[in-house]
Amino acid sequence: MLKEHDLILKDIVNGAGKYSDYSTEQKEWLESFIYIQLLERIFFLIEDFTKVINGLNGDLGEFLENFIHSPNPEKILSNLDYEKWNRILRYAELKNLPIPDKDKQFLSDVRNNTCEHLIEFVKFCLDFLNLHKIFFNKFKHGNSIIYGFKKIKINGETYFLIPAIYNRRTPEKTKAIIINRKIYEKWKTFHNSIVILISDLIKRTIAYIERDCRPFVEYISYCGMKPDELNRINKMIAKCDSNVIKINIVSTIKLTIDVKKLKKFTELYDSFDKIMQSIQTG
Repeated sequence: MLKEHDLILKDIVNGAGKYSDYSTEQKEWLESFIYIQLLERIFFLIEDFTKVINGLNGDLGEFLENFIHSPNPEKILSNLDYEKWNRILRYAELKNLPIPDKDKQFLSDVRNNTCEHLIEFVKFCLDFLNLHKIFFNKFKHGNSIIYGFKKIKINGETYFLIPAIYNRRTPEKTKAIIINRKIYEKWKTFHNSIVILISDLIKRTIAYIERDCRPFVEYISYCGMKPDELNRINKMIAKCDSNVIKINIVSTIKLTIDVKKLKKFTELYDSFDKIMQSIQTG
């Protein structure tokens, strides 16, 4: 969808294709609304991310319950520390690994760097939520009909200033965001990083289950490593996992729907057809 939006955005900015006859105000509103749609998707993704984290931070037998009944994202993210990340990443205890002490120290440093990078990423998620959450919550409640966004210049760069009314007693006060194409590109990178991290954590957990819940020496590191360091890690993994038996897990999702519930959907849209027909003939 981001790629589709990029194609649309290119035509809007250049006034090409079906947007060639659009007024400047119309094109600017469409451009800004594409930005807002990405902002909304990032908020949904952060919530998805925190639900996955809440599900993984504990007994996997209770994953579904913890996934569904999660505290608010800010609470989950604020409570993440090195201990919780070590649990989520399913690290084996260093003292139980059959490797020399110097390798244990090296592995400990790699793990700490990984956790440090994840903690920094989580902090950015929290800062992002705190900066934009009032706008996000209020824009969807009627504010989306506001037109005529202003353009402002900051340090020579042009930005959209998009407001959201948030206080009923003083509606003239607004919470606004500033956004331009440069920030939009950063949002895309942030969005994709969350998607990749969620995917990695799920794949990692499946791999953990497939090896009969035997903790990892390492799986995926979130800190940069030189080739020789990566080679050293791989040798440790090979040595410690030499007797690990892996069983591939294939998950199947089946969905059933009650006939009576299905009928409610069909009846709703049948009634819509009748309403539209009466309007047209009336």
